[in-house]
Amino acid sequence: MNVSDLSVYPSYFKHYFELVGNHSLEQILEKRMFNALDFYQEIPANKWSYSYEEGKWSMQKVLQHVLDAEAIFLFRAISVARGEKQSLPGWNENEYASNIQESSIDITRLFRALGHQMNLTKYYFSTFSPEEIQRIGIVNGHETSVGAMGFAIAGHEIHHRNIIKERYF
Repeated sequence: MNVSDLSVYPSYFKHYFELVGNHSLEQILEKRMFNALDFYQEIPANKWSYSYEEGKWSMQKVLQHVLDAEAIFLFRAISVARGEKQSLPGWNENEYASNIQESSIDITRLFRALGHQMNLTKYYFSTFSPEEIQRIGIVNGHETSVGAMGFAIAGHEIHHRNIIKERYF
């Protein structure tokens, strides 16, 4: 499945889809894992607490947000793939981020957790049948397919990696 095969998703996913290009979901999940981990591990230790502007998230908070979001999106994708009929709730990313205790973040452990989460995401999407990938559920008040959530997971991480490149260095 490629992005061009998608037809059911919220309009705000379009930006994420533009970032991943029209490659297969399997290729995208594989490639971004290595690109992301290499990118984050090259950031100097003294930069992780840096924020480019007052009130903006530090880089460590951005990366924790990426990890949180991927876990939430994967839960939603699994739920819909397995036939969940109930509408799945949205989440307030700013409220979640405001509750992140930065002093308790160990960057090495955060990298490891992100690698595990990316592997878990890749695993689940590799096991979904074509029927499950096409399955549609209600997420945050929007109809969306399991496949669309996979592409959004990858695009969301790339979006934040691009913000770090543009605004934090």
